[in-house]
Amino acid sequence: MASNFIPHRGDVVWIDMQPQASHEQSGRRPAIVLSPKTYNGKVGLALLCPITNQIKGYPFEVMIPSGLK
Repeated sequence: MASNFIPHRGDVVWIDMQPQASHEQSGRRPAIVLSPKTYNGKVGLALLCPITNQIKGYPFEVMIPSGLK
């Protein structure tokens, strides 16, 4: 089913991470939209970053403030 939804930068969307290889994340996961809406609408793609509530202490982790809108 086609959708006319164009995500905005900062939106949280659900993505299906299938198929996955080796140790990559799999399944349905939340992700934050990094690319601007104008880009997403023009090319029909969006740059996303999967997010999690698990803190593992990696140096590249970024905390998302609670209550962020």
